[in-house]
Amino acid sequence: YTLSCFTKHFSNFYVLILGRLLGGVATSLLFSVFEAWMVCEHNERGFAPSLIGGTFSQAYFCNSIVAIGAGLIGQWAARTFSSGGEDNLVAPFDCAAILLAIGTSVVALTWNENFGNRTKPFLEQLMKASNVIFTQKEVVIAGACQSMFEGAMYTFVFMWTVSMEAAAERAGMGSIPHGYIFSCFMVSCMIGSCLFKYLSAKLQLTDLLTYVVGVAALGLLPAAIGAEYFGFTILMIGFCVFEGAVGCYWPLIGEIRSAVIPEECRSTIMNFFRVPLNLIVVIVLFNISKLSNQFVFRFCVTLLGISAFLASILLIPVGKTQKAH
Repeated sequence: YTLSCFTKHFSNFYVLILGRLLGGVATSLLFSVFEAWMVCEHNERGFAPSLIGGTFSQAYFCNSIVAIGAGLIGQWAARTFSSGGEDNLVAPFDCAAILLAIGTSVVALTWNENFGNRTKPFLEQLMKASNVIFTQKEVVIAGACQSMFEGAMYTFVFMWTVSMEAAAERAGMGSIPHGYIFSCFMVSCMIGSCLFKYLSAKLQLTDLLTYVVGVAALGLLPAAIGAEYFGFTILMIGFCVFEGAVGCYWPLIGEIRSAVIPEECRSTIMNFFRVPLNLIVVIVLFNISKLSNQFVFRFCVTLLGISAFLASILLIPVGKTQKAH
């Protein structure tokens, strides 16, 4: 991630492409390695399995707080180091590089290391993970549900700025403060992660996942129907509802994965299911010039509908549930 940030200082297309590749690899590691490490460490320390969901909830709550600050700092940096009246779009990446260096130091100096099965060759571990996917239905359904939801979520990441800028222009509002809007989204995420702890005590995990994905789809409906019919404010509220659902989704899907994916091949399986979600995003972005904003958001709502259906038929086998409901 740090190297990806540094590439933003170059105007060479190939250097920027390298930066995106580095960022993509880092994102894949971020959303698999940290979770696999935490679940392994949790089990090795003998903590109760029922505490995993609470740990995920607290982690994503704190992540939202940090993200709110990141949005504010990014907006401040862009405006403070602006030139010619235009925001400096590279300055937020420099701030990110500093935080990444601090985070790397903390992890290297304070975290214990845990490993997978180092006695087995890589291909053998890959085959074992493939066998789990093909033989355990709950793993396939959970992975497909995740791919659909996160495919819609990452498409949203690329589309919200375009959609809100167009809505602001129609409302005669001029340019929008991206950093402040991002902070509002992260506040919504924080609220969603707080709600998870309360709702997970009242509902079965799979039922809660169905409702969360359904709420996410409702949040994108104004953009899918047409932002011109609702205006900037309703669009903003809808996007905040979507981000609130995302905030609840992360600890929820983390607890479900900890229940259905075997420990010995957790990271490999999680990365398997990142392939289809990345494919979804690549296909959308490759054809983005031919698609309207409205069509893209309709596609996102469709993905969320499929995800909600998969969540509704997901069954966590007896003995694998992390807590009694």
